[in-house]
Amino acid sequence: MKKEFTKSQIAVFIFLASFLILILPQIIRYFFLDNVLIGEESYYNARIASNINREGVQTHDELSYGGVDYVFNPYHPFLAFFSSFLGVGFASKIVPLVLGIISLFLFYYILRELKFNFERRFFSTMILLLSPSFIFTFVASTSYSLIVFLFFLCFSLFITKNKYLFLLYLLLLFIIPLFGFFHALVFAVLIFSYVFYRKKAMKKFFISLIPLLFSSLYYFGATYSKIFSFENFLSRNIFRDTISGLGSYNGLSIFAVLLALVGVVVLWKHKKEFYPIYMNSIVLILLLLYKGSEANIYLAVLFSIFGGLGFYKLMKRRWEAKTIKNLTLLLLITGLILTSASYIPRIINFEPDKEVIESLEWLQSQPKGIVLSHHSNGFWIEHSAEMVVFMDSNFQHSPDTNKRHNISETIFYSRDLRNTRSLLKENNIGYIWIDDEMKNGEVWKADEEGMLFLLQNNETFKSIYNKNNIEIWKVLDELK
Repeated sequence: MKKEFTKSQIAVFIFLASFLILILPQIIRYFFLDNVLIGEESYYNARIASNINREGVQTHDELSYGGVDYVFNPYHPFLAFFSSFLGVGFASKIVPLVLGIISLFLFYYILRELKFNFERRFFSTMILLLSPSFIFTFVASTSYSLIVFLFFLCFSLFITKNKYLFLLYLLLLFIIPLFGFFHALVFAVLIFSYVFYRKKAMKKFFISLIPLLFSSLYYFGATYSKIFSFENFLSRNIFRDTISGLGSYNGLSIFAVLLALVGVVVLWKHKKEFYPIYMNSIVLILLLLYKGSEANIYLAVLFSIFGGLGFYKLMKRRWEAKTIKNLTLLLLITGLILTSASYIPRIINFEPDKEVIESLEWLQSQPKGIVLSHHSNGFWIEHSAEMVVFMDSNFQHSPDTNKRHNISETIFYSRDLRNTRSLLKENNIGYIWIDDEMKNGEVWKADEEGMLFLLQNNETFKSIYNKNNIEIWKVLDELK
């Protein structure tokens, strides 16, 4: 690859490539899926942002069963600001897109400041852009779109020598722990690795710890009594959670992982030069055991750096057979592109679809009541039906999460009508919302398993909606 590309040409290419890849899923969903948002968290964030615009920041979320103490998330007022003049639906699509494009430019700038040559930073940037984890982060409206942007922005400000920009960096640093202590820890490891490697800026590192610790103490103060344990009930497969091709909704490309391993191997003789990257990789892999797929975007960044370095070394090294070299490089490039190309249809078809939203908008017209469904459907129900759900995915801050999980499981799998009626009455459940996913492995595996058998009892349940493989059952009033 030649170096005569100008800065403006590189900027235009990065902009066009990132814009096209990140906008494509939104365009297709706009025309074929009635413009519905992608994923679970998008609906929770849209609802909270709308509440902020109407009533200001709330301390309590009434649409989660029993009420939930709202813990401040910086993404919500950020999204609310743009929603105030763009509308929450459009803002939920355009804000992550813009943050993604800017983040990619910042990533390229950081690599340049770290003295990566053009080929290395270009390959690393493209590998990151093609990562399913990066695509998901900046297509769905999740808080990770803002936190990753802040990571890149803060690190780029940290490595500058301008004292005024360093003051801006310190101010922004107060925000990072408000997303969670995990993010503050990752950023602290990142900048420590940098100063350890450069053997300078140690004073700036210790100054950086002040806002990180201060905001972390606030976060712990707001959440210390809400330490969540519900995930103990969920089985975790590290490889499935990490690799996109094995089922992860925001995983890594297997070809990016292979390139990263190549990068580690070919650069091992220069291991002292790359200690910071190795250190971050080890820490993040260990954190992955605790956080699961939430760490994937950070791993994607580090693996992209290793992958870019590895690809560059493969391209530059001497091969005995040039044909094998060309085929190997072509295979890796094709694999990266095909992984991204195969992931885009997946993200386009992520739930909810228009049929789900139609059923919930219909439910909104019914008398208010508590809705029981799988927890992964909770945010959609709260947003589109505007009804309280018995359980959603806000495990960390919900009261009695483990107890409600056990009650849900008992109701779903019990064929004891008396016990089921008692639990429905005790918890004031008024509706059951069931989709095809729940009937095909998410909850049940057989047609008349557990509650599916009990729904035939017309003295307890009444079918009020059955369309497009979505069922809504009303729990009859005499139970309450």
